[in-house]
Amino acid sequence: MKPIILTLVSALVALSAFAQQKPTYPDTEAGKHVGEEAMVTGKLVNVFTSGSGTTFLNLGDRFPRQTFGAVIFASKQETVGDVKKYEAKAVIITGKIELSKDEKPQIIISSADQ
Repeated sequence: MKPIILTLVSALVALSAFAQQKPTYPDTEAGKHVGEEAMVTGKLVNVFTSGSGTTFLNLGDRFPRQTFGAVIFASKQETVGDVKKYEAKAVIITGKIELSKDEKPQIIISSADQ
């Protein structure tokens, strides 16, 4: 009887982990999924920090031609850490896809695991 219970528990744990997996979209498709919690993949073309300390990550191209963006507010810089090291690399950004003021898809980053 114990092996059956152990197998059932293992299956439930695996199913739970699978259910928590977010959908993955390329940066060029993220705009079609506004409002979703997802993982967005693409090349981080440019990282820019404004005078006020907000950091902007541009995927696909430089601002204002980026296909997708991510924002780290100054208050979260220490929590997130240095993202400049990911510039010119393929990245995955996780979070809720929303539209920026200029109607581009973006994710707000507030922790390093995103």
